Amino acid sequence: MKILALIITLVSFIAAEGQQLPIYTNYNFNLFGINPAAAGSQSCLDLRMGYRRQWLGFPGEPKSTFIGVNGSFGKKRFNFHGVGIKVETDESGPMGFTSLSGSYSYHIKVNKKNMLSLGSSLGFSQHRLDVGQVTAEDFSDPAISASQSQVLFPQIGMGIWYQSQDRYIGFSARNIIENKFTSFGTGSRFRRHSYLILGKSIPVNDNLFFKPSVNIRHVSRSPLAADVNLLFDLNDLFEFRDVFQRRARSLWNGEGRCSEVFNYRLCL
Repeated sequence: MKILALIITLVSFIAAEGQQLPIYTNYNFNLFGINPAAAGSQSCLDLRMGYRRQWLGFPGEPKSTFIGVNGSFGKKRFNFHGVGIKVETDESGPMGFTSLSGSYSYHIKVNKKNMLSLGSSLGFSQHRLDVGQVTAEDFSDPAISASQSQVLFPQIGMGIWYQSQDRYIGFSARNIIENKFTSFGTGSRFRRHSYLILGKSIPVNDNLFFKPSVNIRHVSRSPLAADVNLLFDLNDLFEFRDVFQRRARSLWNGEGRCSEVFNYRLCL
């Protein structure tokens, strides 16, 4: 069992572009939540949870929650399978959604040091509008006067992941089906979300490693957004990182590690 460690993370410059899915500031902590090909890539059963509140004290403050678990099975000399399940919720004012999806991945050991993974996810999301929280001059507005306040849509995602001992690269897409909103809103629809993640581990000395990474995000009909993560790992016991994003805001995060199979993170 590893010694209990506290990993302090300084995260700054968080983007505020219009996005229909939650933005994971510490994307390296939740790779499975972004890319289904990462399911089963850890050496043990992997459970991740997160909760985020923004704009504290403001009415309708955004709140996001996720929980996901994934693992592997059928391990052979070269190839094996991965499966996982995750739940996400997001609330922002009168709007909110809950999604549930399952993932499957297939991992191919290219050689002793490199692995290629392919994955897909399938699930559904429930989107809702609480008209009681809406303040409007004209409640006959077609955007809020529809007969239904909840809608259910299928969700499909796909991903590819390649990693070696000191580097990784992955591409994934969510909301592949760009469903239209017809129950409430006017002319609204889902937009496809794409993610490209790259990272590398660079040894500084025998105990210190520099681990830069970048997450490039794109939402259909929106500009590109990028997160650059600069992480220093001291002998796998202490980490310090800074994330640079498009617009400035700072957020402190802490992570504790009690063993190889237990992690927790605290955001202030």
